[in-house]
Amino acid sequence: MVPQTSVWPDPSLSGELATLQTNLSNYVNQSQLAFITGVKNIDTDWDAYVKGLDSTGMPRYLQIQQQAYDKYKSGSK
Repeated sequence: MVPQTSVWPDPSLSGELATLQTNLSNYVNQSQLAFITGVKNIDTDWDAYVKGLDSTGMPRYLQIQQQAYDKYKSGSK
């Protein structure tokens, strides 16, 4: 069971957040397939994969999510 929460990012960032989520999801899924099929080697390509997450906009995605969480924790609406 997943708990219900009231953590919502700023609605003005919804377009940006959707793009970031799509980019991140595509990168993870494509990389996962490459690791599973042996195109990428988990021992030698993992560090490059992790560094590549930055190119998907992951730092900005995390920033938006952190702001939403901080707002939720502070009790602001």
